[in-house]
Amino acid sequence: MSNKGNRCLNCDYFMCYYVKNVKLFKKTEFGYCIKDIGTVKKDGCCAAYAPKKCRRTPKRSLLYYLSDLLTEISQIRVILEEEAEQSDEV
Repeated sequence: MSNKGNRCLNCDYFMCYYVKNVKLFKKTEFGYCIKDIGTVKKDGCCAAYAPKKCRRTPKRSLLYYLSDLLTEISQIRVILEEEAEQSDEV
């Protein structure tokens, strides 16, 4: 392999396979290539290499979504606490 930067792992056409562990997913050494239409090793390379495009989500939007989720969780907690109080009163 002459150019280490042109590995399948860095290609836009490569989608890595994951294996489910007990609590989280772990990347494997293999993935799917859209151009070759098949399984390839992440360290491989080919003529159809295209560098990945930057797809970053702005930090501000991540904080917004996290805040929204925390608000929903808090509302669920209030509902569960109210139900627990009502069942204790009966």
